[in-house]
Amino acid sequence: MKKTALFLLIVLFSLHGLYVHADTVQTADTGAERFESTWSTDGATADIRFEDDYFQVHVERFDHGEEWNTWDYRCTYDAAQQTLIADGTGCKTAYAFDFATGCETETMVYQNGSAVFSLHPEEYLVWLDEEENAGQELRFTKMGPFNGVWCCGPWTIEFTPTGNAYRCRITRNDENGIAAIWSYFCRYDAVSGTVISDHTGQKEIRIGSDEEGEIYEEVYANGSAVFSMDNDGNLLWQDRKDDAGKGMLFIPWNVPEK
Repeated sequence: MKKTALFLLIVLFSLHGLYVHADTVQTADTGAERFESTWSTDGATADIRFEDDYFQVHVERFDHGEEWNTWDYRCTYDAAQQTLIADGTGCKTAYAFDFATGCETETMVYQNGSAVFSLHPEEYLVWLDEEENAGQELRFTKMGPFNGVWCCGPWTIEFTPTGNAYRCRITRNDENGIAAIWSYFCRYDAVSGTVISDHTGQKEIRIGSDEEGEIYEEVYANGSAVFSMDNDGNLLWQDRKDDAGKGMLFIPWNVPEK
């Protein structure tokens, strides 16, 4: 009888441990994976990446052309509330650039900030900054994991979030510098997980140089493209104008780590 009771106690404690773990586990089957992305709104971006056992959140906000702030949080996922929580782990850094001297200053504002990140039913990210309410009225749109620079030999692709869209710049280099440039204004499609440009692409090629620098000539200004990820996290470029990206795999260069 004592052995049976002891066995039941062991089972109950095991189940309790599993329950507690399931409420705090940071894996993809809890709903936490919905946060992992680049998010963007006018004047601000948020990058959320899963590390070993927590989520790293990096927020940038540009208040003026010469001044901007960043916030870095180490967050855990609350499965019951479906939120990311930073409890005293937030660091705010203020930056300023002096155009007259060309110098940048960096000031640590605080290192013990708290915040909560949640998803609105309309699927935009809400940032509750518990120190200064810096995220008030900001609605971050999901942009997928494309932000940053990607490389394939002499080719580079750079995605820069702006508002609820991406600006994309592709360059092909040769021994004399940049030989060709593709520029796109793109939207992120959450259903397909791709970045799409509908007739917004511009292509320019280098035709020479003078004392002021390189001279480029426009080839077209109505190009379309689709950018996607393969199963290994490589970037694919489907150029729908002249198929320039055929057969190429772009790897991350300074893309925020997952």
